[in-house]
Amino acid sequence: MPTISLCMIVKNEEKHIGRCLDSVAGLVEEIIIVDTGSDDRTTEIASRYTSKVYSYPWKDDFADARNHSFSKASMDYCMWMDADDVLEEAQREGFLRLKETLSSDVDMVMMKYNTAFDEAGRPSFSYFRERWIRNRAGYRWIGAVHEVIPPKGRTIYSDVAISHRKEGAGDPDRNLRIYRRMIAEGKTLDPRQQYYYGRELYYHGLYEEAVSVLEGFLSAEEGWVENKIEACSVCADCYYRLGQEREALNTLLRSMSFDLPRAELCCEIGKHFLERGNCQIAVYWYEAALNAPRREHSDGFVRPHWSPGAEGLPGRCRPDRGDWCDRSNRGDRGRRSDWSNWANRSNRGGRSRRSNRGDRSRRSDRCDRSNRGDWSNRGRRSDRGDRSNWSNRGRRSNWANRPYRADRRGRHRSHHPLCVGASGVSDDNRRWTCGYSRIRGIWQQCAGPYASGNHD
Repeated sequence: MPTISLCMIVKNEEKHIGRCLDSVAGLVEEIIIVDTGSDDRTTEIASRYTSKVYSYPWKDDFADARNHSFSKASMDYCMWMDADDVLEEAQREGFLRLKETLSSDVDMVMMKYNTAFDEAGRPSFSYFRERWIRNRAGYRWIGAVHEVIPPKGRTIYSDVAISHRKEGAGDPDRNLRIYRRMIAEGKTLDPRQQYYYGRELYYHGLYEEAVSVLEGFLSAEEGWVENKIEACSVCADCYYRLGQEREALNTLLRSMSFDLPRAELCCEIGKHFLERGNCQIAVYWYEAALNAPRREHSDGFVRPHWSPGAEGLPGRCRPDRGDWCDRSNRGDRGRRSDWSNWANRSNRGGRSRRSNRGDRSRRSDRCDRSNRGDWSNRGRRSDRGDRSNWSNRGRRSNWANRPYRADRRGRHRSHHPLCVGASGVSDDNRRWTCGYSRIRGIWQQCAGPYASGNHD
């Protein structure tokens, strides 16, 4: 079984460090603590867990400090955590099992990193990070801010998750200050740092500067695809805030020149058209979002869990409930591609297919109802007029909760869930809301004309 050195860089973390180290107690063979200038009880608390506590001057460079911590490790793999990270109790068994079964030729293990949570404490935002790195194999951290180890060798993905449970606000200006200093010193930002610099400008409301930096990043040949796609989203929001709506839409569409459409970007495009009254196009883009494949191992950001209803609306995915694209946790309904019971209703409690609906016969035969039992007195379609006596169904124009309607040619028009993008952005956490069959509100606003059969 491989051995692990936990390597941490800390400063003034007396509130968190004990919780972090308790969470991995008995799972790692060595703990390395590099303190970069604490003036509280951080080092005192850390000394209760390990004798390997080192002081190191802070140089406004996270990669430099992390490399120093790795240099002190003596085990097979180096593992990093921040002081406000924890390994939840439910993850300990998986962590230990991974150690016991890890192949000797693995160089890097990517683990989930949960960084946002809903009101019930469940992860609503996560992505994969390099977590175990083979020691003394030439791996180095790069990047003064948002540091990373470029992957190489054999890399595997694990569903074991580290959770970032930050308490209290940090220094919101730190990252921007570091980037400003680097530029003032004449240092050139690599594409990844250029992307994160643009994001920091955006977070600080410096939208024109952010657009300039992000457009430069998007125009460069270098750069990670996921960063390019996310940069399109951030840059587009800058354009919206600057009142340049055409440029914003073009930037969202530009994201598809880098890879297949991402659900989040499709939602933003749909929101663009919905807010401008172009409902038909909005529906198209929300449909595209719902059908977009989940790309969890792309190392991009993931909203992990879709969950059903809130406030009485069926299947609503609330803003804090994570990724609504993966419907794998919806019982036997599965992903949209498997929703056979929408077109084939054979599983819906005896209702069967539309073509075999008991004594109702086929739709094409529904004009003459003389031999249809209870329906005999309802007459021909042309005589049916107001349907107010149909068990409170009302007129056809009010059937907003019927997801499929056939037009006069017998073809089905599909009006699926509508997703509405929220504009709030906080750190890496974006929120999108979506409503599945939103019977009132947006459904009636957007899909109503098509559902009622008034559109050819």
